[in-house]
Amino acid sequence: MSQSLSILLIAPHPFFAERGTPIAVREAAMLLSEAGHKVTILTFHLGEDPEIPGVAVKRIPRIPGIKKVGIGFSPAKLIADGFLFLKLGWMLMREKYDAVHAVEESVFLAWIWREFIPYRLVYDMDSCMSDQIVEKWPQASSLGSFLRGSEQFVMRRVDHILPVCPALAETCRELASQTPRSVLHDVPPPKSGHQPADLVNLRQLVGSDGPIALYVGNFEGYQGVDLLLAAMERVDPVSPLRLVLIGGGESTGSIRRRIETTSLKGRVLLPGPQPLDHLPFLLEQADILASPRSRGVNTPMKVYAYLQSGRAMVATRILSHTQVMSEEHACLADPTPAGLAEGLETLANDPALRDRLGQSAKALSETRFSRNALGEQIFKAYETEPGIDC
Repeated sequence: MSQSLSILLIAPHPFFAERGTPIAVREAAMLLSEAGHKVTILTFHLGEDPEIPGVAVKRIPRIPGIKKVGIGFSPAKLIADGFLFLKLGWMLMREKYDAVHAVEESVFLAWIWREFIPYRLVYDMDSCMSDQIVEKWPQASSLGSFLRGSEQFVMRRVDHILPVCPALAETCRELASQTPRSVLHDVPPPKSGHQPADLVNLRQLVGSDGPIALYVGNFEGYQGVDLLLAAMERVDPVSPLRLVLIGGGESTGSIRRRIETTSLKGRVLLPGPQPLDHLPFLLEQADILASPRSRGVNTPMKVYAYLQSGRAMVATRILSHTQVMSEEHACLADPTPAGLAEGLETLANDPALRDRLGQSAKALSETRFSRNALGEQIFKAYETEPGIDC
C-alpha cells in the first residue's frame, strides 16, 4: 500500500480492555499506523488509554448510569451504540476520511452514514451477529430470519469483509459471495523483554511437582470452564495433575464455591485475573494448556497464544478449534466431561507427547499466525482492487 490513507476505526466496546476483541482492534490499529496510515479510533466512553503511538482515540460522551458494558449485546451496549452513531456522523462531517474500518455492529452505523458521505467501508467481522443475538436471547429466535437478512444486506454493500476465522469466511461466502474477503486471524500479544516482578509462580501456587494444567480467559458460559471443572472431577483424585484458572467474570464466586465444596479443593487453584503482559510468562510455566470452549465457531484468541508458547494443548473437538489446528498440534477431546478428562490424563501421563505437540504447535504459530501474516491480510482490505481470499 503506497498511498497513505486517513482511516477511522470504530470500536463499539470499552477500549482498551484486556480481552479478545479490544486486543485485536489495538493490533489492527498498530499495523495500519505502522504502514503509514493516519488512524483515528472512535469508541465508547469506557476503557483504558491504549497508548498506541501515532493513533488518536476519540470517545463518545459519558453516559449517566452506564459504568460498565459487558461482552455481547445488552441494553447498555445498544444505548452506547446510539451515542456512537451520533458521534460518528459529527466526525464524518467535520473531517474527511478515506476509509472507515467498522468492527462488529458498528458496520450498520457506518453504512447508514455512507449513504450521505462517501468513503471506503471495511467490515471487521468478529462474529455472526444474528446467531449471537438469538443464542443470547432465545426469545428472539422468531426474528432470526430478519436479523440474518439485515446482516446480509449490509455485507453486500461494504467494500471488504475481514472475518476472524474460516467458519465466518464461509458465512460471508454464503451471504455475500461477491464481496471481497480476507480471513483476519488473531495473533497472540507480544512478549515483553523482562519477566514481571509480580508474576504469579504457578509451581509455588500448586505446591507440588506434578504436571500443571492452565486455563486463561474469562469465565463466560461459552468458554467451557464448567466443562473443564467437570472433567477435573473425573480425573483420578490421586493424580498429581493440578489445574490453575486465571481470569474472572460474574461467575467467579460460584466457581470458587464449587471448588471449595467438592473434590476439586486443593486440585484447582484460582489466583484471579492477571495483567495481559504476564500471559506469555504464565504459559511458559504450564505443562498443559486448556481450551475447553463448548460452543461457537470463533477461535478463542487464547489459542493463538497457546500455540505460540510451545506448550501442549488440550482442546475440545469443535469447529472453533479444528478450523485452525489438528491432532498434530493439540490433544483434541470430545466436548464432554469424560472426553476432556481423558485428554487431560493422556497429556499428564505422557511428557514425550506433550513435547511433540508443543513443538508442532509452535511451528504452526510461526508459519500461519504470525504478526506479519496478520498484516498481509488486513492490508488486502485497503488495496485498490482487492480480490476474494477464500
